[in-house]
Amino acid sequence: MSVRAKKIFRDLTVNKARSLLIILAVAIGVAAFGLMLTGRIVLEENLRDGYAATKPAQTILTLSAFDDDLLNSIHELDYVEESFAFRLDSARLQSSGDVWLSMEIYTLPEFDSIPLNKLNSEDELTTPPLNSIYLERSLNNVMQVGDSITVELLSGDLHTLKVAGFVNDLSRLPSEISLTGVGYISLETAEELGFDTQYNQLAISFTNAKSRAEIEKETTKLITEIEAENYFVLRASIPQPNKYVLGDNMTSVLFILNALGILTLILSAFLVTSVMSAVMSQQIPQIGILKSLGARISQTMSIYFQEVLLFGIIALILSIPMGLIGAYFLADGVATGMNFDVTQFHLPTQTLILQAFSALLAPLLASLVPIISGSRITIREAISNYKPENTKNASRFGDLPQLINLSIRNTFRRKGRLLLTFFALLLAGAMFIAIIGIRQSMRNAVAELQGDLNYDISFDFAQAYPIESIKDEIAKVNQIESIETWAVNDARLVINDEHQTGSIIMYGVPEDTTMAQPAVIHGTWLDENITRGIYVNADFMDLSPNLKIGSVIKLNINGTEEEWTIIGSGGRGFIPTAYVFYDDLTAQTGLDGFANRLVIQTGQSDSVSQSRIQSDALSHLAENNFFVVNSQTTTQLKETTAAQMDILIILLLAMVILIAVVGGLGLAITMSLNVIERTREIGILRSLGAQNGVVRRVVIIEGLVIGLISWAISIPCSIPLAIWLGNSLGNSLLARPLDYIFSIPALLTWLGLTVFISIIASILPAQSAAKLTIRDALVYE
Repeated sequence: MSVRAKKIFRDLTVNKARSLLIILAVAIGVAAFGLMLTGRIVLEENLRDGYAATKPAQTILTLSAFDDDLLNSIHELDYVEESFAFRLDSARLQSSGDVWLSMEIYTLPEFDSIPLNKLNSEDELTTPPLNSIYLERSLNNVMQVGDSITVELLSGDLHTLKVAGFVNDLSRLPSEISLTGVGYISLETAEELGFDTQYNQLAISFTNAKSRAEIEKETTKLITEIEAENYFVLRASIPQPNKYVLGDNMTSVLFILNALGILTLILSAFLVTSVMSAVMSQQIPQIGILKSLGARISQTMSIYFQEVLLFGIIALILSIPMGLIGAYFLADGVATGMNFDVTQFHLPTQTLILQAFSALLAPLLASLVPIISGSRITIREAISNYKPENTKNASRFGDLPQLINLSIRNTFRRKGRLLLTFFALLLAGAMFIAIIGIRQSMRNAVAELQGDLNYDISFDFAQAYPIESIKDEIAKVNQIESIETWAVNDARLVINDEHQTGSIIMYGVPEDTTMAQPAVIHGTWLDENITRGIYVNADFMDLSPNLKIGSVIKLNINGTEEEWTIIGSGGRGFIPTAYVFYDDLTAQTGLDGFANRLVIQTGQSDSVSQSRIQSDALSHLAENNFFVVNSQTTTQLKETTAAQMDILIILLLAMVILIAVVGGLGLAITMSLNVIERTREIGILRSLGAQNGVVRRVVIIEGLVIGLISWAISIPCSIPLAIWLGNSLGNSLLARPLDYIFSIPALLTWLGLTVFISIIASILPAQSAAKLTIRDALVYE
């Protein structure tokens, strides 16, 4: 082994704890970086490939009943690539006890050769047996294969079906979000249930349409041809082409997680800077000896760069499996929450290259300044390196106990190292405080955007009924405080004579409504002085780049076209939605005095009471021939939405934990270096009779001082960070920035965590200091 190799090996092994800590710090930073890269790539690849494999329909039309004759004529159209007919019926599913869930039941003519919106199954998909049903797998947390479930039809009839299995349908929102169960049955089972066996849904893909505008134009042409054959198209759903409905949510979260992964890598690089500064400072006498033996600056630098490179190589070896394991759990957790599968998990080549690049280059760059500075020292400077401590301010903490005074003064001796240590802990603290505040901000924003849910229970009818009849019957149900009746219609935005968008849900609400009060982000809410004014959500505004507040638009409602003026817009949902006054809507539909939606307030805020009142109301309405196709309690919807937002917060907090670990390692490294540099001082304390406990307390108190100062500084630093996160997440997920909320509980929680991290990070250095004897101090080099 060469002399150079021996020196490098000795430097790495002479202080094994220090070397281990710096390797771990770099490894965690590189692992976090790789975790985010691999997680993002694997998730995007699996979602893209998995969604494409289902052959997503470009449009789904809801029609009046039709049979194979219409389907065959559509097959013959040269601009239609593929078509698939099926039937959709609404029902209610008894999920547990007295809790009922709205349900959509799809009757499919075939299961083994579905051409569009294919279902995924762990086993080969075959037609379910008679009186059996496949459930969308987002229901598998409340039901199991073989269970018997109770389904209530619109007629009020109850049927028992057996769960034949679970399938994954990427064309649907997970039940946890939509609060609607989804099931799939055969034509034979549909006949047993009494369903009409004619189709009412038509899934289409076009030959040459790729963009949303092209799909809308082809859909407009197709609807014209269908209606020319005396069929009525009730709704045209056009999803974003080649994009899973929750894809944007995943992209937004992964973008922020990637940014945090890069920050973690940068923090670990700072720790390398801190360690190498200390190493170069401690080895100035050795550098002087090397210089006296004729070593050039480049040769001296080469020795220490090789040390750093060795740190990076060992860290890389550790970081690759660490990052891969973390990426697996990240991908699995995100995919499970968003209801798709990770079928192909691998280590991407670009991740491996970037991890190697970061593990080797980041430490080298971080150590560049201290190595160059230390290597340029002259022999004379090395010999005269002793610099006495500045003691003119030694008594500035004189009012404190002597032990604490000593710890505080020790803290500020190495200001550069102190700043690097502060930065890691400070960032972790600022992130923690900001994210907990963001959680509350997101919940508040969701509550504001759910102002259109200022009711407890909603009922959607299969057809429009006279308003007075609805009011008379619902008044007979107990514990209902107030009601409103709305008109709900499908509409399509007219771009030109040959181009209409997909369907928009239009709610016609009373002028004095108190149950529809969505948060206004731009413009204003409906104004009785503005005829045909319309308030829309962000998804509506996305239908055309030309839409803005004040735009006069033309809407096709039930085959008639009228102009409306956009006067306000709100946040994002999953489908385009609009609110208008009831009188304006019914003036176009001709259904004045009729309503097909009922919303009620009960005065009960808990989901159990609301569910009980819902069941009573549904039973009474069914007994009096009011057919309800869908009913939801808003408490369930709000709790579910809040839970979905919490998933994002959990992912962000996972990254904060990594940052905190790096910060804790940084503090441990700092304390270890401080103990090494103060070996002589500890020897003096020993000669004055200091016991092990005293030496330990000096080190631990010093660690606590660093932690508490970082905690104090993290408070103001969390404010701009929270604002940035609020803007990024809010605009991406909700189409509005989040209001800043400062969280006192987060502040106090991080204080406790800071104390814990500081003590844990200081224990090993404190124990090391306590083991030093007077002899160790005398022979210290």
